[in-house]
Amino acid sequence: SSSAGGGGGVGGGDRVWVTILGAQGLAGVDKDKRKGALKGAKVSDPYAVAELIDFLTGKPLKPPRKTKTPVAKQTLEPDWSQEKGGGVCFDGLGVAGDAKGVGGVRKLALKVEVFDSGTF
Repeated sequence: SSSAGGGGGVGGGDRVWVTILGAQGLAGVDKDKRKGALKGAKVSDPYAVAELIDFLTGKPLKPPRKTKTPVAKQTLEPDWSQEKGGGVCFDGLGVAGDAKGVGGVRKLALKVEVFDSGTF
């Protein structure tokens, strides 16, 4: 599970702050080569990508509003909460076309995916 802040409905000129704090229970895809690791233990080198999408269509915003964490080496529970910068601010999220929700306010969702750096 990943933790992120932000989201909800926004109108012209509004902004959303997104901070990816960490993840837990990730699948291990690499052999754990650390000294003292249990035989057959698996780890991962995860990073997360967060993207604001249109809530109604599920499509990415134009221009794209995306951020990526650094790679956390050999872990299944990355902690990005101490990363320099503390998040990203997406500005200029005005109402556009058929993306209007109730009362003409654009509804957004935050899509977060976690990948292993050696896989892609």
